[in-house]
Amino acid sequence: MKYLITFLLIISVSFAARYYALLDMSGTVQQVIVADPDFIAALPNAPFYVETTMDGSLHGPYAGIGYTFNMATHQFVPPVNQYASVVITTNNAAITTNNSK
Repeated sequence: MKYLITFLLIISVSFAARYYALLDMSGTVQQVIVADPDFIAALPNAPFYVETTMDGSLHGPYAGIGYTFNMATHQFVPPVNQYASVVITTNNAAITTNNSK
C-alpha cells in the first residue's frame, strides 16, 4: 500500500512538473531539475532558474550542463567543442584523435 501511494503521488506531481536549468552568474547551466513552477518561484535564487523544454519550444534547445543562456536571444547555446582533435562516435563507442604524429 505504501508503494502504491508513493507511485500515485509521483504520477500526480509529474504532470505539473517542468524542467528548469540553474544558471551561474555567467549564465552557464550548472544543473537541470524537474520541479513544480510554484516550487521554483518560492526559491530565494528563483531568477537563476530558466525553464527549458525537451522539444525546444521554449528558449531553444533543451538545456544541458555546460550550456550557456544567451540573454539577448533568450536561447540556450550548447558548449563549443574545445578539443577539435577528439571525436567521439556513438555507433561503436570509440574515441579517436585526429593527431597525425
